[in-house]
Amino acid sequence: MRPIGNDLGVPGDYVLFGVLVAPAFLLIGVSLLPRARIAGRWTAVLAWLTLLGAPIVTLSYVASSLPSPWHAMWGLEALLLVAMGICGVVAGVAAYVTHRLPLWWSSLLAATIGVLTISTVLFTYFPHGSLIGFGVEVAILAFFEPTVRRESTSGGTP
Repeated sequence: MRPIGNDLGVPGDYVLFGVLVAPAFLLIGVSLLPRARIAGRWTAVLAWLTLLGAPIVTLSYVASSLPSPWHAMWGLEALLLVAMGICGVVAGVAAYVTHRLPLWWSSLLAATIGVLTISTVLFTYFPHGSLIGFGVEVAILAFFEPTVRRESTSGGTP
């Protein structure tokens, strides 16, 4: 990758390997988007925020080597990850309450902020480490398509 980065004029490994995390945002967002049909608009917002991460992380890493005022954009993906985590909580609650999806599925979606935080700490690098945990979370959510819970029709009497 270094020779390609050098040919493209990328100013160093930090920018090159930072920009290379952008496809992870795209893959995770694309994997989550189809579940929004079942889980609702907040899950769609989370998926679109994740997709938005690709250009934001690219801009952030490129800005790290630019002079002011552009340099101020460095680290912008941190704000995006916080927004994604908060959106995940809202999406999980809405999936359970409004869309009547299973508790385990909705809870995992709501745990997005915890997953992002724990994976950042475990893998000690941001946003790369953050996306490892989030990618595993979304893979589970994407693999197990949720089904709507049935409401109990029993009135308590036989």
